[in-house]
Amino acid sequence: MKNIDAMQRDKYCSLYDLLEKEIKRMIDGIGKKGNGNIHPLIMNEMERYIIEVVLCETNFNYVVATKLLGISRSTLYRKIEALGINESGLRPLRNDYGDRGNTNSTT
Repeated sequence: MKNIDAMQRDKYCSLYDLLEKEIKRMIDGIGKKGNGNIHPLIMNEMERYIIEVVLCETNFNYVVATKLLGISRSTLYRKIEALGINESGLRPLRNDYGDRGNTNSTT
């Protein structure tokens, strides 16, 4: 019989499990064509996804988002621009973080 910890692990996918398929797909599409250098591509995609999820989870409250991410607001703005994150294409996931912290917003 499995112990409780093993049963709990079976109920949830690890980050490895979630990423394995997508990374293999990227390798097939990029690495095997000889273009190589997939590390920065993968890292940029992961960073972009993390920032997008945190922004949505915090209802685009940049102050709360920067605290969760452990980065300064200027770093967050720079990463949003560098990664091409478009807030208008995202939708908030939560409403419990108060007003939007994005001072650049028109709403």
